[in-house]
Amino acid sequence: SGTDTDGTSFALPALSATATANEEYAGFYSCDSCSTISGPSGLGDGTSQTTTWTIYDGDESIASEGTSVPAETATASTGGNWVGFAITLE
Repeated sequence: SGTDTDGTSFALPALSATATANEEYAGFYSCDSCSTISGPSGLGDGTSQTTTWTIYDGDESIASEGTSVPAETATASTGGNWVGFAITLE
């Protein structure tokens, strides 16, 4: 699932319930004019960098089958054009 918006924050939409136990959720955020991006607190292994676009990515393990993954929001102190996506992997 993915989307595009402008502003100082960006929310990836909620995903459908997981089909199996131990799926991995990954979220990716990118902004063309933003300062450093702060990712959602629930995403581990988060990385952020600023080259041509400022990006943030992170992941989390989802232990139980049938768990709905909520929307996840990243923020930046300056606004810009955001794009992103969220996926779950079995």
